[in-house]
Amino acid sequence: GMTASVEITGAGSIWGGIMSEANRAGMTASVEITGAGSIWGGIMSEANRDCQTVTPIEFRYFKRIFSESAIINININLSECWHYNAKSTLEIKTAKFMKRKDIVPTDKERFMREHDFIVSKTDLTGRIIYGNEIFIEFSGYEEHELLGSQHNIICHPDMPRVVFKLLWDYLAEDKEIFAYIKNMSKDGSFYWVFTHVAPIVDKNKQKIGYTSVRRMPNPKAISIVTEVYQSMLDAEKQAGTKDAMAASGAILGKALKDKGVSYEELINVLQSL
Repeated sequence: GMTASVEITGAGSIWGGIMSEANRAGMTASVEITGAGSIWGGIMSEANRDCQTVTPIEFRYFKRIFSESAIINININLSECWHYNAKSTLEIKTAKFMKRKDIVPTDKERFMREHDFIVSKTDLTGRIIYGNEIFIEFSGYEEHELLGSQHNIICHPDMPRVVFKLLWDYLAEDKEIFAYIKNMSKDGSFYWVFTHVAPIVDKNKQKIGYTSVRRMPNPKAISIVTEVYQSMLDAEKQAGTKDAMAASGAILGKALKDKGVSYEELINVLQSL
């Protein structure tokens, strides 16, 4: 009769894939374990007694269904810390996605000012823990609506999912990344940003979250990026959910190969046009 909860951290590109699915569907993701009862209690007590933590945890994301509330199946393979069975699996059967049903994208564009800097910080799961005044202004939300929400609350459906997978892949390797992102305000309007996302570390060099600093993008780059992103979106739709990431990534990979540059080099060229 108990309900257990878990906070997913450090899942890297796999969690990034889940988040990208939510981004693409205009949803905010949160994951919870329900119905674990005394089994989850046993896991935690054994972990506390034997090795203090239940690590490493392997996440295997194998099903995506989207509606107003989605069901996602994830297997968690617990380490040898679990006394009962090192290979036992606890299955999460309720991963809820809260859809922003009231927001309809519009053609109204907002433009960052030359000296604007949009700054936000999140914890390791992407929940917003700080946003400066300009972040709040462009998002259209009140501060209390943003704090504690997943950062994809401002994601625009025109963004290819693989862009966010790339972002999470970089962050999982503790690397910074620059990207062009189309965001959506609460009123459905949109605004383009040139963003820099990087890990936040504490005094012990442990990663504790992420920070994003956005500034006005080079207007000359936006038309190029828009065309590439549209091609990636088209590829995702044609490929279907299962193969969408691969199809979209192939478009980006071909663009880089044709130009003979790396992703970082392409971004630098676009911003300096």
